[in-house]
Amino acid sequence: MDGKLFESADEIPDRPHPNCKCHIEILEKESDETNKDPIDAHRKKIKDRKRNELVLAKLLGDTKSLEEEIDEYIR
Repeated sequence: MDGKLFESADEIPDRPHPNCKCHIEILEKESDETNKDPIDAHRKKIKDRKRNELVLAKLLGDTKSLEEEIDEYIR
């Protein structure tokens, strides 16, 4: 089943072999048609920007936490 793609969850077999260590990865299909509505495109950009800001904020928080732990360890 290495690299096999399924169109829906119903097609995925239950544990196909003993001691199965296979994993399932969900892939989003790319839209075949381009988004022609400029408002939808703008909303998507805003949504992507907000998502990126949240990811960045989390990374900055993690970095700050690691800095504090390193400072405590050094003292």
